[in-house]
Amino acid sequence: KIDFEILACACLDTRILFVINDELNEYISQDLISICETINIEYVVLQNISRMDYHPDIAGMNEIYKQIFNHFENNR
Repeated sequence: KIDFEILACACLDTRILFVINDELNEYISQDLISICETINIEYVVLQNISRMDYHPDIAGMNEIYKQIFNHFENNR
């Protein structure tokens, strides 16, 4: 179990971003979002990630990068 509150306190000059896979079922995704909001952890829900055999391919990795980068650019 990871205690994100302790982690956040230990890394005062660091932003923690919880990345939520777009292929999780809706209930798990909503629970993760709720937890992040409760303990004030930033999160991004990935969308439309290109995959090969259930893992991101090169295009999918680029899309993950773009979505994370955009999150930080839009939430300074």
